[in-house]
Amino acid sequence: TDLFDQNWQTFADCQPLTPKDREIIAEIRKTYDKAFCRRCDYCQPCSEEIPIQFVLGAQSIIKRSGGQAAKGPLISWAMAKAKECTACGECMTRCPYDLPIPDLIKEKSDWFEQNFAS
Repeated sequence: TDLFDQNWQTFADCQPLTPKDREIIAEIRKTYDKAFCRRCDYCQPCSEEIPIQFVLGAQSIIKRSGGQAAKGPLISWAMAKAKECTACGECMTRCPYDLPIPDLIKEKSDWFEQNFAS
């Protein structure tokens, strides 16, 4: 069989979502709806030149790649820039997901400081 057939077979035997599945998905959506950056970059430009989507995604990158990733120059630079957030809210006016971006930047910055401060 070709690759298309193999991929299609993955979905051919799928069952409809159960009410319990839908409940779990709804709970996950509720949990992350206002905390998950979709990395669209519509929030940019930041007046403080903070790479917002990178700051908001750094924790995930570090968790997936290991603590050594926190010492990389890009993450170190981005997290240092995060400390310069003035919470002006400009980014929030552009975010199509209505994320509380300054709060999320502070949360991620604090997490980084607590775990990787030198």
